[in-house]
Amino acid sequence: MLWLAIHLPALALEALPLDEATRQQPLAVVELQQGRRQVQVANTQARQAGVLAGMNLAMALGICPGLLWQLRQAETEAAVLQQTALWAMAFTPSVSIAAGQGLLLEVAGCLRYFGGFELLLQRVQQGLLALGFQPRLAAAPNPAAAMLLAQEIGHGGCVAEAQLLAALDTLPLHGLRLSPRQLDWLQGLGVRQLGDCRRLPRAGLSQRLGPDCLLQLDRLYGLQPDPRPLVVPPMTFCQSLALPYPVEQAEALLFAGRRLCESAAGFLAGHGAGARLLQLGMDARNGQRQTLQIGMLTPSRNAEQFVALLREHLQHTRLQAAVESLQLSVLELEPLAGQDQQLWQQGPSAAASRDALAQLVSRLQARLGGDAVQRIGCVAEHRPEKAWVSATLMAP
Repeated sequence: MLWLAIHLPALALEALPLDEATRQQPLAVVELQQGRRQVQVANTQARQAGVLAGMNLAMALGICPGLLWQLRQAETEAAVLQQTALWAMAFTPSVSIAAGQGLLLEVAGCLRYFGGFELLLQRVQQGLLALGFQPRLAAAPNPAAAMLLAQEIGHGGCVAEAQLLAALDTLPLHGLRLSPRQLDWLQGLGVRQLGDCRRLPRAGLSQRLGPDCLLQLDRLYGLQPDPRPLVVPPMTFCQSLALPYPVEQAEALLFAGRRLCESAAGFLAGHGAGARLLQLGMDARNGQRQTLQIGMLTPSRNAEQFVALLREHLQHTRLQAAVESLQLSVLELEPLAGQDQQLWQQGPSAAASRDALAQLVSRLQARLGGDAVQRIGCVAEHRPEKAWVSATLMAP
């Protein structure tokens, strides 16, 4: 097995619906700890001003008077992680959410399809950056080790089973999620790294710290199984996204719409299905909703195709009111099997040609209107000039 860990250290910031101008100012997310407000994460501008994670909010404001701060929104973070998990299903059906830290993807079975680990890693990283995340990636034979390596190193490399022992031994102890009292006890013995802890007598370690410490160690080093609950995609797709500020120009909705399209593509991949019809709802503050119907000639789960069609529709849409949130729904869903790859591929396959033609027709209809692209049908008529009829290819 090979697990790819996606650690999102700034998720608390990245999940907030803020405009780009606000994100360029010193900004921090604050969490209540024992009745006091403490900085959980700060952006680059705030860190350059001296604001650090764990700092009391009053001290942070004294150091950086212009600091903008918001309370942590755990529910928003969970929703964003769930959306990102659906997006990740475009790479593998085995996706697990790692307790608010990020995502775990089991990718051993899909490496050949994506051309190897390096190309897969590049696609995952580029996709996360396009979604607005700053991820830290690492891969290892077990999920616990992969996530710990992503948190501590995050270089995006793949640690083989033979290298796992050496890679983990030098990492600090806080990867074991021990209590402060347990950490103090270990540090009092001169134990600073996982390798030092692993070399202690197991019986004494279990007696002092409890069996959970040994179980965490064994799972990190691959000595015990580490089952992870996998994300089960919902039976229907209807996902909303709040915008950081009211949008008055339809074309400006494309960036937010891309994130929804990526999630829809992952949802469809998880179900082995394709969509024929998507609906984008654009909601204003006064409760007014404006909708777009995005139809396709053939079922598809290609996120880039969804985005291209959405762009065509938005270019010809005039908003009736400033939009504050988007909602994307999959209205027509059909089974869609994968395509077989030919051993001796001399050129574009017939299936690829059909897909390209279907995408062209869908884009033409989105740009020109549903009635602008027609097909010719046959009619039972003995006169040749009357034996045909024009009809639309699909519903607009």
